[in-house]
Amino acid sequence: MTIEVFEMLGTRHRLNRAGTDTSLESRYWIRGTDDRDAAINALFANINLTPSVINGTEIVIPDSLDIEEVTDEQWEASITFVSPDAARISGPRQPKRIGEATFSFDGTGGTTTITQAYAQTKYGTNAPEHGNAINVVDGLAEGVEISVPALAFNIQQKFDGSTITLPWLRSIVLATGCVNQDIFLGFAPGEVLFMGPTGSQPFAFFSDGQVQFAEREMEFRFAVSPNLTGLTIDGIAVPEKPGHDYLWRHRVRKTDTSTPPRGITEKTVGVYVSQVYRRIPFATLGIANPAVSFPVS
Repeated sequence: MTIEVFEMLGTRHRLNRAGTDTSLESRYWIRGTDDRDAAINALFANINLTPSVINGTEIVIPDSLDIEEVTDEQWEASITFVSPDAARISGPRQPKRIGEATFSFDGTGGTTTITQAYAQTKYGTNAPEHGNAINVVDGLAEGVEISVPALAFNIQQKFDGSTITLPWLRSIVLATGCVNQDIFLGFAPGEVLFMGPTGSQPFAFFSDGQVQFAEREMEFRFAVSPNLTGLTIDGIAVPEKPGHDYLWRHRVRKTDTSTPPRGITEKTVGVYVSQVYRRIPFATLGIANPAVSFPVS
């Protein structure tokens, strides 16, 4: 028996998803088989699954299929067509158009070990004087781990396929482990570290052998550490310490002569701030204009 496919009259209508009117649904009757796979194959053989134009300007492609057997050898099916620009996955972090971006962040902070306190009070008649050194064992300050301000954030952006080339991707990868040279998203130079990109290339296969490529999704990961000024380390003034620079001390050990004696102690004789990351203009990453897209200040 021949399998027949009919489009239901008056059932083709536009769908509104997540505030956009870029989807189209069509419904069909299929009769002449009790085999689901045969019904689906007959449907695909009788409709156009290649990218199509609606309303003269919008291109739509098949997105989803629902099919249900309603009586013996008779099926009801619906196919949803969507614009390639429409969001394929719902969620607050899914960009909707080329060039638009979404911003997600984690500001729960980080940890670091400090060996000098801002202030310290000692108790006990014969307690040795350790200044502001923390947890001194055998003359060495072992310090304590504390929470410090830290921010990690991601920017997810959709790009036209032609903008992502291997040379451009190579330049983005080589920028990993670099710090912002200029103000970026309201953060001062030296505060933002680029942690690298991730991405994907969506595409769909059609029954006629054609492949439809959608826009590329790229996600850029960053870490923020605030610049510090006016520091005093073991009595040595440190005017500034950029966020991702490394601060270290040169210490010497000596025999203490105070009363009561503290045995072998250490003294900081120099403080160094080392630049350990290259600084580059983050404008080269190709992210949407932060002055327009992100009200971070």
